[in-house]
Amino acid sequence: RRHPSLSTAHRRLLDSDIDQDAGVPIPVLSVLADLHREEPGKFLPLAQLIQGCSLDFPNKPKPPPPNPELEARREYLRRRKAERDYAKLTESVITSKAPLGLGEERNVFHQLSVPINMVIGAAAGFVAFYVAGRASFESHQARMAMGLVGAVGALVTEMILYIIRSHRNIQYKHDQKHKKLHQQ
Repeated sequence: RRHPSLSTAHRRLLDSDIDQDAGVPIPVLSVLADLHREEPGKFLPLAQLIQGCSLDFPNKPKPPPPNPELEARREYLRRRKAERDYAKLTESVITSKAPLGLGEERNVFHQLSVPINMVIGAAAGFVAFYVAGRASFESHQARMAMGLVGAVGALVTEMILYIIRSHRNIQYKHDQKHKKLHQQ
């Protein structure tokens, strides 16, 4: 039926042959909704018109193919982040290396020399204080006590020096490790 109040474009849309298999296009539904708003009692309600219908939405357009250069850059950045995370996670882990190299042999020699230095230092402290005690005391027990004080003093001094050297060595290795990580 003709609708005199409709524009030519609306009339063409409503009069066009609607393919039942293809469904009703959205513009036709828009015209019907406009008609119902303009003249509320004249036409069947829109809900009755579309009852039993189904809505078909067009497929989503496919995204454009990814840029290979951008994907390569993303993968590189992911690897770098994973390496940094791993390095941060394992920075406090001390690993031992299987074969001893020249640097490790020197380190082993240094570790063996520390107890030897402590024993020699204790003996030297005992002898020095024992001899100094001869000048001050006549009693053998007093001189032995002075020698023991010298030996204990030498051991405490050697232990303090060992702790200081170890701390500096650990700090140096830690700084070198961070320096290598930040250079990469």
